[in-house]
Amino acid sequence: VICQLNEYTESWTENTRILLGKTAYAMRGIDDFTREFTDDPDSVHLLTFTIERVETQPHDNIELGVADYGGFSWEIAVDWNNSMKVGQTQTLSVSSQRNNVAVASSDEHPISYWFESSDESVLTVDEYGVVTAVAEGEADIIVSLNQNESITKTVHIEVPAAESAYIAFTSTIPATMHEYDSITVKAAYFVDGEPTENQLVFTFDGPEDGAYMVVMDDVNTYTVTSFHASQRPLTIMATNGAYSDTATVFLIT
Repeated sequence: VICQLNEYTESWTENTRILLGKTAYAMRGIDDFTREFTDDPDSVHLLTFTIERVETQPHDNIELGVADYGGFSWEIAVDWNNSMKVGQTQTLSVSSQRNNVAVASSDEHPISYWFESSDESVLTVDEYGVVTAVAEGEADIIVSLNQNESITKTVHIEVPAAESAYIAFTSTIPATMHEYDSITVKAAYFVDGEPTENQLVFTFDGPEDGAYMVVMDDVNTYTVTSFHASQRPLTIMATNGAYSDTATVFLIT
């Protein structure tokens, strides 16, 4: 068999299965360095190989003419907090796995998502996956792959009844920080679900000296920068009298 080496065939390897008509074949002895019509090494190349008839499999799709159709999988993974206080925000961490292997977006093959709330009176979400709790209740956030809207992931978030007074982080605190990552840490003292201007006391503790740096940007706002990984997680606490909120971040490579 001789065919063009292009963006569709470049992933073919030894033993790749194909369907021709209603018959399955496996590729043998692939040659991927033959030049097409010219000696220019940058020219389009050809694939040459032999094919050997093999048995069709239950996951082959004869109608579509796609071998191993049922063997392909794409799953969306989401990292999120399933409980939020009124006024609190979080950014959903979304990734994809193709055939159980993590895959990243690229210019050639972009990966993007869109987000939708099942009840915007409880939770709102923007195009970047930033979720805001606006009222007591519970709702789902549906994450869909823009490139194939049939691939979705649904996460459930509860917003319990707010106490008359409480403290909540109003910036997204990630579960992990890589070396030289920086995050904004911001919190507020809430009364009847509304943020106040009360100044809070922040403490940062856990990793050894030199693992991270904290800089105060404004009242109740800090920037934390990670310098290297630590076996001890960073604990961030915002306090006002008897009220407090705590977040934990792991510093990783």
